[in-house]
Amino acid sequence: MNTTSQNREILSHLKSGQTITAFEALQFFGSLRLAARIKDLRDSGHEIHTEMVDVGNAKRVAEYTLIKCAPPNIDLILQDEHQKFATLSNSYGDNNE
Repeated sequence: MNTTSQNREILSHLKSGQTITAFEALQFFGSLRLAARIKDLRDSGHEIHTEMVDVGNAKRVAEYTLIKCAPPNIDLILQDEHQKFATLSNSYGDNNE
């Protein structure tokens, strides 16, 4: 799974109200770099809380929780819609002749 897919899956997981740790990210999504994926999501405008939790044997891990989703990026939405329209036009042979 590529980073874009991992970001999407991790965000979906967080949107469902669940938390996530690095072990869970590896187990569920094959992500070895959860902190990097969380940074990607934060850079996209999502507000994500980090809490260090005890896991026994005097060890602690970061647990992430979604606080607030980023507003939709209208430029990306319009770009996606334009691409869909172009694909649809090509499938109907619309060559403007």
